[in-house]
Amino acid sequence: MNKKLVFSEYAMNDILETYQWYELQNEKLGDKFILELEKKIEEIKLYPYRCAKIYKTTRRTFLYIYSYAVFYSVHREEILIRRVLHTSRNPKEWEK
Repeated sequence: MNKKLVFSEYAMNDILETYQWYELQNEKLGDKFILELEKKIEEIKLYPYRCAKIYKTTRRTFLYIYSYAVFYSVHREEILIRRVLHTSRNPKEWEK
């Protein structure tokens, strides 16, 4: 059964801010970031339990090219993308 994919408001803000920052650096970098994130999201959908839990129900995986981590939780009927944070940020930020 395919689980529904849900993005928290925090994750949506993280993605938008990151996209905008990369676009300011170079017009194509924002799009490349989104493509890399989409690949990782597809992996999460296919193998939601692949990554170990880092706290209670929260799991973490990393983008291949960009220094970002995706924090997510797997529930009965959905996968919740909680945060998308740069790896230099405070690791406790994902708890929001």
